[in-house]
Order: sequence, then C-alpha cells, then structure tokens
Amino acid sequence: VSISANTCLVGAPNYTVPGNVSAYGGVAFIYKKEGSNWALQEHINGDDENARIGYSVALDGEDCYIGSPYWNTHKGRLIIYKNSMRYVYNVDQDIMSDFGTAGGAHNGQFVVGAPAQAGPTVNFGTNN
Repeated sequence: VSISANTCLVGAPNYTVPGNVSAYGGVAFIYKKEGSNWALQEHINGDDENARIGYSVALDGEDCYIGSPYWNTHKGRLIIYKNSMRYVYNVDQDIMSDFGTAGGAHNGQFVVGAPAQAGPTVNFGTNN
C-alpha cells in the first residue's frame, strides 16, 4: 500500500485470474479521496496470468508505480500510471531479474528492485 495526499495505491499480487484459481495475475487498485470517503478510480490488471501485478507499489503525488516481478517467467516489469496514461517498462528479455520486486518514488525519481539479477546492476530509466 502507498498513500500520497488524496491518492491511495493498493497492490494485490495474489489476486487470481477469474476462472483459474492457480493463476496469480494480480491487480493494483487506485483510490481517490472524495470528501471523507475513498472511492475506487481505476484498477490495473496484467496480461500475464502469473505476473503478480501489485507486488510492489509506490506513489509520487498521483503518479503510480506498480511492480510485476513474475511477468514473463520472472523477467519482471514496471507499470507507470500517470495522467490516465499507462506506460510499461521491461528489462532486457534475456535477464531473469524479478524486476519490480520492490520500488520507491519521490520528486519524479524512482528506483526498482531486481533481486535475482546476478552481476552488474540493471540500467533502467526514462525521460518522461
């Protein structure tokens, strides 16, 4: 769970794919505060039945960072939801890194954990 001002991001990595209780696609829920109540605004699902979206979540203002470390057989992916747009970032297809296992964000900068990466660090970045 991550909260920033009037936005709350909740990851549910063990959310099962409907009709397949052994597939952990995961989901992330975005809530906005409306008065004294929190209302569901959006949910982010994955395209891989075992991706475990929402394993890590971080907020920077209203920008959502959602880790999906089991995507594509443990390669991992990061989903950034910003201004109602969804950006998806993957690491090199040959790296089995569990990219997205952990993450943090502050002032437009973010870090992403990849604990299964052996050797040098995974270089990753964007110019958004």
